[in-house]
Amino acid sequence: MGWYLCYFLHRHLDFRREELQALADMAGCGGEIKWREPHGGVDHSPFWKVYIPTEALAVEICRRSILTRALIEVWGEGDSQEELNASVKAFPDANKAPYIAENTTFKVCVEDFGKTEHGTEKNPWSHVVARIDALKPVLEFKGRARMKGAEHIFWSVESAHPNALKGVPSDIPPRMYFGRVVASGDRSPLSKYELRKRRYLGPTSMDVEMGLIMCNMIQARPGGVVWDPFCGTGSLLINAAHFGAFTMGSDIDIRVIKWGKKDGKTGENVDVVSFFSISVCTIRLTACFVRSQWTNFTDYGLEPPVGLLRMDLHKHSWTNMKHVEGMLQGVVGDPPYGVRAGGRKSGGRKRADDGSIKPVPEEHR
Repeated sequence: MGWYLCYFLHRHLDFRREELQALADMAGCGGEIKWREPHGGVDHSPFWKVYIPTEALAVEICRRSILTRALIEVWGEGDSQEELNASVKAFPDANKAPYIAENTTFKVCVEDFGKTEHGTEKNPWSHVVARIDALKPVLEFKGRARMKGAEHIFWSVESAHPNALKGVPSDIPPRMYFGRVVASGDRSPLSKYELRKRRYLGPTSMDVEMGLIMCNMIQARPGGVVWDPFCGTGSLLINAAHFGAFTMGSDIDIRVIKWGKKDGKTGENVDVVSFFSISVCTIRLTACFVRSQWTNFTDYGLEPPVGLLRMDLHKHSWTNMKHVEGMLQGVVGDPPYGVRAGGRKSGGRKRADDGSIKPVPEEHR
């Protein structure tokens, strides 16, 4: 417990520490989080040091992070193999012993930054074995290696030399790290909610990765209510529902949230909302309720929104309703700019002679 190497993905750099901090706040230890700048003092380096009070909290914070690859208990680091080995040797034996003892299983992974090493055709693990062999003078694993389901995971990390870095800034200095993985981030939702597989989609649907990050920033969680004022096809609501939050949305464009569109493959109507349409049977004078599908939420097995409103945020429906104070846990949205998709207000485009707006036709109420 204590200081960990926070190995970030090299994406959305302005949100990496902020996302982890928001998750720490949600875990109740945000005030205890401390940061040390990366080796070389390069702010956009993926290798930050973070203080988290307990290992259990580290696991809780990291398990839903999108931008954190892993939190690592560093056993050693250095600019060369000699420095790395000396650092590993200096790490307390009492801290290493439980994880390298007999009757344990382990796995060592090579997780470099800016470069990729491969084994040979005959021995695809040769590059990993070489890393382990280089540590043998100071570290001996007494347990059994296991590629799947190992009890303890170790990462050997090397940051490439600036001349060899590919696709990332060349001012990140080379460095070698070795340590035990305490917790890993979870990016599996990115493939689960991939936009191109979604049946109801709009031209401005929020990117899944950014949507999940945004929902982490507002600490979307079970029991909380998250509102998207510009919900459109409900992309951000899906991200919030993934984290267990109750969701509600509003949009000025009634077509998007109520009418939906036809599925190009099945011809079925797909939509985001579950409005009740009421038809009155004149003979029996009873109301018949027909419910449409919450298509995307149903497809993903997520709890549908508690409600959606057609609403102009410029003069929203809650302006003078004091009883809604404090009902929301968070607000998350992607404000429209009218470039990729234009919204339409309900009612007529032209004003009457007295300046008033024509009422919404009954069939569109």
